[in-house]
Amino acid sequence: MSARVDRSGYPGGWQGLTQREWEVAIALARDRSVKEIAAELGVSAKTVEYYWARIKAKVGVRSYVGLTLWMARRGLLRFPGREK
Repeated sequence: MSARVDRSGYPGGWQGLTQREWEVAIALARDRSVKEIAAELGVSAKTVEYYWARIKAKVGVRSYVGLTLWMARRGLLRFPGREK
């Protein structure tokens, strides 16, 4: 299942995330692995793990599931076939 992320209404960033942290958060919410994200972004897996640590600290979650739930509860995720 893929998810679309809606950033409208969040000018200047989302929870203080950088653009790259935002890209990693989206990919994690889409159930992408660290290795897949690293390859897609052209960075090392260690770099993706660094971004994930910063995302967790900024958003206040402990897991990928927590991040996905946090995003969904705030209307940042839209799942195909489940539009309002």
